Amino acid sequence: MCVFGCDLSPIQPAYVWDNVFFSAGDFEEDWTDYPENAFDFIHMRYTAFSIKDLEALLHRVMKHLRPGGYVEFQEMTYWPRADDATLTDTTPYAFRDFCYYTQLGLANLGLDLHMIGRIPAALRSSRYEDVTEVRHKLPIGRWAKDRRQRQKGIWFLRMILMEGLSAISKRPLGQGLGWKDAQIEMFLVDVRKSLNDSGVHSYFPFTIVYGRKPFEGSAGTDTATQ
Repeated sequence: MCVFGCDLSPIQPAYVWDNVFFSAGDFEEDWTDYPENAFDFIHMRYTAFSIKDLEALLHRVMKHLRPGGYVEFQEMTYWPRADDATLTDTTPYAFRDFCYYTQLGLANLGLDLHMIGRIPAALRSSRYEDVTEVRHKLPIGRWAKDRRQRQKGIWFLRMILMEGLSAISKRPLGQGLGWKDAQIEMFLVDVRKSLNDSGVHSYFPFTIVYGRKPFEGSAGTDTATQ
């Protein structure tokens, strides 16, 4: 078995296993470096919002999967919600404002922050079979009582949001909305404060969507798992 990884930038580690290979490239361009009908499994994580032409991408994936091979997307729905009254439609919450402005900025750049919601229907219309959705909840911060969920929330808060917030903001807020760097950083002060508020029991829905390339003459089914 071999594993091939692709990223826009050559940021991969210097040491990898003998059966692991990395390359730099754009998955929305033709996959000329890879043979058709060759892969058993194609996986994409945290990339759905960067897709400009979903139908073309799914067609490209179909060409390079073996019959019976699977494609899988893992993505969050980037809109915080809560299952209790700690976050309602009228609750002041700067991180929700951040998600709103990020959505607007990406839309101005021709991108859909909530692309994951379109993928199941697009898979079906692109002739993938056994299209399945698996939904989870990813806590934002330390509030979860369950130990494992709390660890996930702390990791997500520290590694993704707190340390990467400035970098995440530059394209949607800077390029998409035209904000200056100083304006972005001032805005992020309140965003970081809201993220550290354990009194708000917010989470992101996390969705796994996968589908199978048909075998010849097969008739697939669709399922959805909450």
